[in-house]
Amino acid sequence: MTETKCAKISSCEHTIQQCNNLAMKNTFYIKTFGCQQNEADSERIKAALEGRGMKPATSYKDAQYVVINTCMIREMAENRVYGTVNNLVKNKLKEGKPEKIVFYQIPFQYY
Repeated sequence: MTETKCAKISSCEHTIQQCNNLAMKNTFYIKTFGCQQNEADSERIKAALEGRGMKPATSYKDAQYVVINTCMIREMAENRVYGTVNNLVKNKLKEGKPEKIVFYQIPFQYY
């Protein structure tokens, strides 16, 4: 059984799966919880990552890296983070994505 070649670029010799894997490299997704300051911080993080050649993903499922930016002061924001992290870890165990989960402005706790 032969694999279908990618048609995104006429000279591409990769299979569709290989092209999809290459496209996912160096992608990121930022999930922001909290106030306007957190939104501003996320925009700065996005600019820094794009400045290093990374591309934003439309979903955490398409991203190599997920950045979770949260407020340490607002309890509601912090509680929402736990559910999000739980979902990310389940997805990572099931599908191997995202490769890395990065936390910004969250107090570290050891369990």
